[in-house]
Amino acid sequence: MRTLFYILLLAYTGITAIQAGEIHSDHIHHSDHQDPSSKWMLGYQLGYSHIASNNDHMSDDSGMSLGLHAMKPIKADRFKDRLFIAAGIHTTFTEEKHVGAMIGIMYQINDNTILSVMPGIMWMKHSTNHSNMDMKMGMGMKMVQEKSKWESEYGTHIEISHKIRLFNHLLNPIIGWMSSDSHDQYTFGLNFHF
Repeated sequence: MRTLFYILLLAYTGITAIQAGEIHSDHIHHSDHQDPSSKWMLGYQLGYSHIASNNDHMSDDSGMSLGLHAMKPIKADRFKDRLFIAAGIHTTFTEEKHVGAMIGIMYQINDNTILSVMPGIMWMKHSTNHSNMDMKMGMGMKMVQEKSKWESEYGTHIEISHKIRLFNHLLNPIIGWMSSDSHDQYTFGLNFHF
């Protein structure tokens, strides 16, 4: 069922990206200058993440990732409408649950490239609590695993996105890195705004 969900989401994303690219392409050719909106903009991100453990707290893992974003330009002459306040939530569909929530800033380096720095909180639910395994003696020895619990820790999320034109369609690929005490997460994907 999960695979079917990914296939449908990927198909929908591809179709809407092509349509949005055509609309955006027409809009660019009809307007030389656009005034940035002062309203909140929403978007989502679809990608693939690899999680690299920094200790024995968890194992390496990888899977599809999904993120939701909200951003708003900060109106100030000194930033020339290139600085945004942003918030986001991300989840990675791996064997063990990973969810992150962050708030930070996005800076538009040029017309095509945006750098995001967003501190936040990561929540993880590991199927095995590696550091809390007890040995019980009885007729024989057996390991008793503690029930998995949600854990949280601080993480910093850094992402760079760059708009490219491919076959006359506008795409917005991203490369992201999140670092926390227990793991690093590397993400490659696409951003979509609506």
